[in-house]
Amino acid sequence: YAQNFNLVEINSSYDNYLEHSLIADWIKKIEGVQEFLFTIKLHQDFTVRRKFSQENIKSVLDNLDTLIKGERFGGLLMLFPYSFAYTEPNLSYIKKILKVFDGYDCFLEVHHPSWKNDEALEFFASSGVGFSTVDQPEIGEQTEFEPVVTCNKAFLRLCGRDADVWIKPSKGHEKKESVAGADAKYNYLYSPGELVGIEQSAGEKFNKTKKVYIITNNYSAGNAVANAFELINIFCGKNKIKIPRTTLTAFPRLKRIAL
Repeated sequence: YAQNFNLVEINSSYDNYLEHSLIADWIKKIEGVQEFLFTIKLHQDFTVRRKFSQENIKSVLDNLDTLIKGERFGGLLMLFPYSFAYTEPNLSYIKKILKVFDGYDCFLEVHHPSWKNDEALEFFASSGVGFSTVDQPEIGEQTEFEPVVTCNKAFLRLCGRDADVWIKPSKGHEKKESVAGADAKYNYLYSPGELVGIEQSAGEKFNKTKKVYIITNNYSAGNAVANAFELINIFCGKNKIKIPRTTLTAFPRLKRIAL
């Protein structure tokens, strides 16, 4: 698992901040880090608004190809909203998007429970598409945490479990917006016990795959970094790991797994 952990999730876009020069700079900054890959979250024009041009497609593909050339591309996450239910038109749209990004490692994240059916999962498997599992507060009809593997690669995003800062979804909306904003919503530090529980739920299934990407999306207050180190320790045989001094100062409990 150590070779497949990715601690950064970024949005792909074609407007101003994903330029070739910037991506080249990313690659240059991690020259000395052999195991670092970037996973890209596809821009919402493709997944939410579902309106895009050939110019948009070219810009995204050019950026992905830059990462591939630099041997730093992990995968492309296509994250759809709760309102994107399992219907024939929506399934056709996914097929259209997959055709656009044919040849790239793709992961699909859908939140509506209607996608948890044999026909949909068989389609993902036959298309070689990884199913992205998300861990977040289970409120309303939000898809429950259940790791799913549809091919030889898996994707897991951890968003926190503090239901108190997530408002119950109104009808037709996928998630609960935090009263205090996204920073509060994702300001959650998983306990060691919760992380062990995640490993117990996902470990057996993940062991059967070739690639595993675990994204700690509880980014507020640096929690994502701390939990990422703990997950590496849990998934990689409980071996102690090198952790920066500043991180140990902010999260003293990490000393038990630090070299």
